[in-house]
Amino acid sequence: MRNILVIGVLAVSVLLGCATSQQAPASTATVQKERILVLGASGKSGQYILAELAKQGRNFSAATSNVERAREKAGADYDWVLVDVRDPVSVRAAMSGVTGIISALGATTFKGDNSPEFVDYAGVRNVVDAALDAGVQKMVLISASGVTNPDHPLNKLGNVMVWKLKGEDHLRASGLSYAIIRPGGLLNAEPGKYRITLRQGDDLPYTSKLSVTTRGDLALLAIAALDLQSPDKVTFEAFDDRNLPGDTAWLQQLTQLQPD
Repeated sequence: MRNILVIGVLAVSVLLGCATSQQAPASTATVQKERILVLGASGKSGQYILAELAKQGRNFSAATSNVERAREKAGADYDWVLVDVRDPVSVRAAMSGVTGIISALGATTFKGDNSPEFVDYAGVRNVVDAALDAGVQKMVLISASGVTNPDHPLNKLGNVMVWKLKGEDHLRASGLSYAIIRPGGLLNAEPGKYRITLRQGDDLPYTSKLSVTTRGDLALLAIAALDLQSPDKVTFEAFDDRNLPGDTAWLQQLTQLQPD
């Protein structure tokens, strides 16, 4: 079965010994109780996440700082919520009823109010703090591989990795349940086109041929990580690897990650 068919709760259930792979991805009761908030929803990665959540029939809202632009860019059928992550009041107002968060936030400029300092760090910090106060169950943060390398070339452009790491660190120190995903260079491709592998330690050189990740698989992985109850509080890298023997090896790897 292709990755595209093994999704969300179903994927986790299979790994935990579910008797049949034909079980529904998520029960009606589960979906009714959940409200997933997707941050950075109108961005390239965010759009893949929205499409996958819709495909799974999940209950979710899409956060954006410009609703009209987001509808034109990513689709008008989603439940768009106006959120400016740089403003703590705006963030807190969006947390009502939220059970889980997937953040695909990313700075759009290297300087000014939309720079990594105010989006990848301060924005993430505002989200984490509001999530804690609102009783959100779990947050999945999409960061970047190589984030721990102070000599990474992106640090010459607004200290991108420095601020992303600070955002990660705030989430790790918060006490909130979380998964931090560090993809490689992102490619637009549907889930299942390539195969994906998980690593820990952030020790892969950014020049490695392995250091790319397709956005479709990243979307599947982010949703599965949100659903997974154990292990909790994990940080890991995710890369395409066309040499893997099977399409869903990453699902087994997900359950074997070492907590932070």
